[in-house]
Amino acid sequence: MNLMFEITKQIPRDLITTKTVNDKDCFNEHSDINRFITNPINSLMLIKRFVQIWPDVLNYSVVPQNTRINKFIEKFQFGKNDLTGAYEALYRIQDFYQLEAHDLKTGIFSKEWMLVAEKWSPVPKFMGADDMLEIGIIAYKENDYQSANMWLKTALDEINNNESYSDESSMITVLDYLSWSE
Repeated sequence: MNLMFEITKQIPRDLITTKTVNDKDCFNEHSDINRFITNPINSLMLIKRFVQIWPDVLNYSVVPQNTRINKFIEKFQFGKNDLTGAYEALYRIQDFYQLEAHDLKTGIFSKEWMLVAEKWSPVPKFMGADDMLEIGIIAYKENDYQSANMWLKTALDEINNNESYSDESSMITVLDYLSWSE
């Protein structure tokens, strides 16, 4: 079964117009949409949107809810387990290929592949401190303290360098896990 084909069949037609995405591009591995979706960081961010952001949009929307989009989400049943699985997958990629967390947060999988990563991710999404914290906790629970330390320090740097970041509980959690992982 071709998952891209199944998902494409479920997307309401008025959301995909020839002005934005050519239907045939969904099946071309070199198309922008396929390149976007096959980047693990972008995939994580899409799942995060469906699980965390979309329900908030629906709750606060003053416009009548789009039932076709809701049916699409219900059919594929994106949930917290999917988001956790996406975080675990990124941890496994980082661990297997011995990648640096500070590079992965921006979608760069190695210095040698930097140009390819930029070319193959037309609209890059970047992980935030909370995302890196989640991966750090996964590494910690796997007793991989070196990876946990790397992810948690990158999360801490992100928190310290982002003036608009105001979640003190995440800062405390990062520092707590860092103290136990060193």
